[in-house]
Amino acid sequence: CLMLLLPSFVPAAELAALPESLRPDPFGGIVSVDRNALPAPTGFHTARNPLSIAGARGGYVSFHLVVKMPEGGEYLLAVNIADKSNKLQLDLFREWFHFTESDKGYYPDAMIPLALPYKSLLPDPENRIEKQSAQAFGVDVWIPGDATPGIYRCQAVLQSGKSRSVLPVDI
Repeated sequence: CLMLLLPSFVPAAELAALPESLRPDPFGGIVSVDRNALPAPTGFHTARNPLSIAGARGGYVSFHLVVKMPEGGEYLLAVNIADKSNKLQLDLFREWFHFTESDKGYYPDAMIPLALPYKSLLPDPENRIEKQSAQAFGVDVWIPGDATPGIYRCQAVLQSGKSRSVLPVDI
């Protein structure tokens, strides 16, 4: 019997998305109360399983982007939306994690507005969470009342060293 042992592959950087109803934690997972919610959450969306969200004119659609870097390091995040009319407005927020004593867990709470592209490090030097391997971002897209109905492609791009990850989100 011949057995091959292959080294496990850990990506340098990964980009994922979550619907706004599932809150990410600073370690690349979903907060426990959301993870244990009924019905079962769908989990993270990736380039192979993109997130698609519906919205109405005169309202917002929101979702989370999550930068996952098990080994940490520098990264650059850019987000744009394909809108020939240039009417849809995209806002990006860094999610600040707060620790709760009751369940010894972290929850995304404060939303800090950011300019794009956004460059930072993991672990986040300001939030200072030991062994943090993921940073969450809130994305809000305003759909004005006079927007043309259709599918708009939002594209997030993560660059870390030589690694580049592209994640589409259809709105």
